[in-house]
Amino acid sequence: MNIENWTQISFLKRFSFKIFDGNSQLAVIKYFNSLKDKKVKESLILKIKFADSEEQVYGNIKGVGKVRTIGVMLKPIGDIFIRLLTMIAVPLVLASLIVGAASLSDLKHIAKIGGKTIGFYAMTAVIAIAIGLACANIIQPGKFMPEETKERLLETYQDDAMSKIEQNVSMDIVDFIVNMVPKNPFNAISEGNFLQIVFFSILMGIFLSQIDNEKSKTVINFFDGISSAMILLVEK
Repeated sequence: MNIENWTQISFLKRFSFKIFDGNSQLAVIKYFNSLKDKKVKESLILKIKFADSEEQVYGNIKGVGKVRTIGVMLKPIGDIFIRLLTMIAVPLVLASLIVGAASLSDLKHIAKIGGKTIGFYAMTAVIAIAIGLACANIIQPGKFMPEETKERLLETYQDDAMSKIEQNVSMDIVDFIVNMVPKNPFNAISEGNFLQIVFFSILMGIFLSQIDNEKSKTVINFFDGISSAMILLVEK
């Protein structure tokens, strides 16, 4: 059921109530989702006041969500696109690095390639962060937002923002190096931890190049086929 043109919503519980005005759609959804107990949700009484002063009362509430706009309806397409990119990235990086490292028989060259790869990964991460900070300072998103909207968003997301600010985000180079080594390479692959994937791929390629050619050829051909298939998928 879509309810529009409302000016006030009240959530009535047994011994308390919560009131939101007509500009607090996000706060309404956030409040309802914050109620973890299913029985509490279903026992809520929703009292809605409309612009013409009419009031309606609803009970046994199953869910609260946004009105389906064009953006909401097109969201699945964007989600599919992002999932496709993620789907391609992990096997492409894994297979390409294994084949590339295995093709180098000299360990000196392998060490150089591994160092350059990790260095390039770190450099691109720094560049991405710098571009994000520069764009945020130049564009200043939210600068021209009305004060009422700012206060409403602040009220809605203040708790989430405070919890993230209070987190101790410290950069320790030793921990950074330790975290490069995966405990479980398959877990790193499933979670898309690219730094661990890069480390594992280079290490695997190094030792594939050191074992008997008859044994390594099948494995290298397998990953070479995956790499070629992923490249073709990107081109298409």
